Formats: sequence, structure tokens, C-alpha cells
Amino acid sequence: MRFCRFRLAILTIIAILGAGLANTQAPSFPADALYAPQPQAVLPEAHLRAAIQDDQVRSFYAAAGWRAVWTTAAEQELLAALDGRARHGLDRIDFGTPPSSSDSTIDRELNLTRLALAYASALAHGVVDPAALHSIYFDCSERHLSHGCVRVEDALGFAQLLASDEGVLDQWLAARESGQERFVDLPREIPVRLLYRNVFVRSSGAIAFRTDPYGWNDAVAQRLGFNSKGRKSQPEAIDIGP
Repeated sequence: MRFCRFRLAILTIIAILGAGLANTQAPSFPADALYAPQPQAVLPEAHLRAAIQDDQVRSFYAAAGWRAVWTTAAEQELLAALDGRARHGLDRIDFGTPPSSSDSTIDRELNLTRLALAYASALAHGVVDPAALHSIYFDCSERHLSHGCVRVEDALGFAQLLASDEGVLDQWLAARESGQERFVDLPREIPVRLLYRNVFVRSSGAIAFRTDPYGWNDAVAQRLGFNSKGRKSQPEAIDIGP
């Protein structure tokens, strides 16, 4: 998977280069801030090898035959793409500092490559580790940041259990081993029971309250004979989406 993502990043950079190879607000990359046009630099291979510290950058130049790749036109295209990164929801991501007139030739070359690799990587597979969101969002009082989604623990194990129970385990295993996206029909609909709990007991023994985004508590309270106009859990300041 890492190879595929890196390959996609390389292909994105090749598309940007074109002829060259054939939570604070991030800095902008205005095209009019570019310094005087420069032709494609000629850098000795030994100088490139000695200056590169990053494995990704090293792999990129190895694929490029250890030669400089950035023309002024390619640089302008990259900076224009970065300046329009809000279209991809990446406007708050700091990909690095754009080149300046004080940069040496080799610093300018490697800086542009690092910017392009970082941007291509973000386009290929995003910039947020989903696992890091657990501690950020799942302890919030307001958690319906998406609609209609139900998390499944051990999704593959659950699917295999269903396939085994419904007599289609062989088909499911064959689909999984194919490495391709496949659909295996179940012989019948599977009933699902969802528990809507916005008051629960933590492992520490403390009672935790969550908001009632679907408005079901009032009807339940009335059926139980309670006044539904009592105090309600209020969400913390958070953007809950559309």
C-alpha cells in the first residue's frame, strides 16, 4: 500500500513537471511572488546525492535519473496548485515554505520537490490518521459528525461470521483472496438491533451524558410519565456538519 501511494505521488509530480521530466492558516503561494525566471538547473549528480537526506526525495531523484527537474514553468504550476489547495480541503495544511530569491540552486530544487511530494501524498491518501481522531471526537458530548454511519468492530471477522452462518463462507473466502472488491449475496436479510444510549456508565463508574441528536428522549420520557421539559445535555462547541 505504501508503494502504491508513493507511486501515485510520483505520478502526480510527473504531471506537474510535464516537460521537466520528458490548526493556523498555512502560508499562501502567490504566483506574483516568484523571483526572476530561471531555466532548468544543471546540478551534478554527486551534489544531489550529498544534499538529499529524505528517503522519498532520494527515490524520486533516482527515478528521475539523478538530474534537476524543476523549470520555472513547472515551479509556477506547482505553486499555483498549492495556492488552490482549498478545493481539496487542504487549505489549513502547511506543506512547507515556498522558495525565495535567497535560496541556492540546489536548495530551491529540493525545496520544490519536498513541497510537491507532500502535496501529492496528501492528495493520494489524506493527512489525518483516523486512529488519532478517536481521542479527539469520541469523548465529546456531541458526536454525530456524520449521518447514517455505524462503526463495526472487526468488520472482516464479522463478515466472515455472517458468511459462515448463512452458508456462503466458501464464496466469501474466495472473494477475499481475490484481492479485488467483490460482493457476496446473503440468502436472506439479516436483522440488526441498534441500541441508542445517550446515558451510560463509564468504566470508572461515573455516569456519562450525551446529547439526543434524533430527539427520541422526549417521547420516551413522556411514555414513562416524566416531564420532558427538564434539563438537557448541551453539546460542547463543535461543528456538527450539515
